[in-house]
Amino acid sequence: MAEQATQLQQMANIAIVVGRVEKVRMHEGLHYHVVKMPAPDAYTDPQEVEVRSRQRLADQGQEIKVKGELRGYSRTFATRDGGHGVAVTSWVEVA
Repeated sequence: MAEQATQLQQMANIAIVVGRVEKVRMHEGLHYHVVKMPAPDAYTDPQEVEVRSRQRLADQGQEIKVKGELRGYSRTFATRDGGHGVAVTSWVEVA
């Protein structure tokens, strides 16, 4: 039981990102890659995800496949009509 729990914990929050690099920028020692992933069908817009890494993974226009840890945070805010909303920011971080 303890071994299974350890294995699941090691697999949690792991993501594999496959796609084309749309933009690359560097800020405070980290490279930020915007990766556009293939659309599941002809009628769906492709998804984009930000991949952060200490080293440059690819140049703009190149295709990549990387494995990293899914990271992120959420914040709540008040809406104009008195309700509440939640904004979620997430990214994949490559060691």
